[in-house]
Amino acid sequence: MAEIANRQMQLTTKEDQLEASTADLDQFLIHAPCSGTFVAVAKLGRRVAANDVVARIQSYVTPVAVFKIADATLFAKQASVAVTVDGGARRLSCTVAEVHLDTVKVVCPRDAELDDGTKITLELPAVPPRVESLIRANAEGATVEILGAGQSGPAPFTAKLENGKSYTARVTARGFAPMELDLKGGEPTRTAQLVAKPAVIRVNSDPAGAAILVDSQGTGHITPLEIEADAGPGLQQNGAHHAAQGRIRTLDRFVELAKLTEDDTRMVMKIDEKLTVQAQASGGNDTGSPGQRGRAPSGAPAVVRPRRRPCLRR
Repeated sequence: MAEIANRQMQLTTKEDQLEASTADLDQFLIHAPCSGTFVAVAKLGRRVAANDVVARIQSYVTPVAVFKIADATLFAKQASVAVTVDGGARRLSCTVAEVHLDTVKVVCPRDAELDDGTKITLELPAVPPRVESLIRANAEGATVEILGAGQSGPAPFTAKLENGKSYTARVTARGFAPMELDLKGGEPTRTAQLVAKPAVIRVNSDPAGAAILVDSQGTGHITPLEIEADAGPGLQQNGAHHAAQGRIRTLDRFVELAKLTEDDTRMVMKIDEKLTVQAQASGGNDTGSPGQRGRAPSGAPAVVRPRRRPCLRR
């Protein structure tokens, strides 16, 4: 038993000596900051000074490939794809990194041993059958867009959608509030009933207080005024002066719907007019008989007569 204990003590002593020597040698080891391939720079046995470069590490390159295809949206919801290498000799699973309208970028495993210029082929996913769906609109010049599907065009528009899949169609037209329709691929014809934006005419005059008439009918309003107009033949603005010795020259203005400015909620046009006094014959009284001359006073008030619901000419 004494012999065994003596041998055990000797073994323990040697193990302690080995651990101490390993710690001493570890001071001369250079630890790489990343994984990769070791490439020696300093020659073996050559003396080196402090801060000399003795080796370089070539880190593993991540293989990346970009594929150009007609409809990249097929990969929009896929996390990984399959690619084949060298004409099908190997098959790898790569990660989808980016998807654009007609390109797909994939990242393959580092240990796939893919060199720069290696030919790889992207396997396309199975394409579900598509059916035609027709979308119409009640407004002329309307445009239809299938959100998220990369399909758009003038109404009536025929979209090619997955049978039974839910989509949203956005329909827009000048002068109308946009509308979205929920539909499924294969549904019968859908028609978007767009609502016209209100048309607003802002009427100003210099001087203010001119009467506004619409289609020669008084409205009981004077400038400045903001009028919400219906779609119709036109809006007429008349200014009349009731002075005894003269009158304001009448102005007629017709507003066309196509010339209105469109914002998010309505169609707007501004009318700014400077009214002038028109001289007429007058004998200094209120009769205005022929052969008499006179001028309207420059400070005479102006009156406006507009109709409450003016019209617009298309």
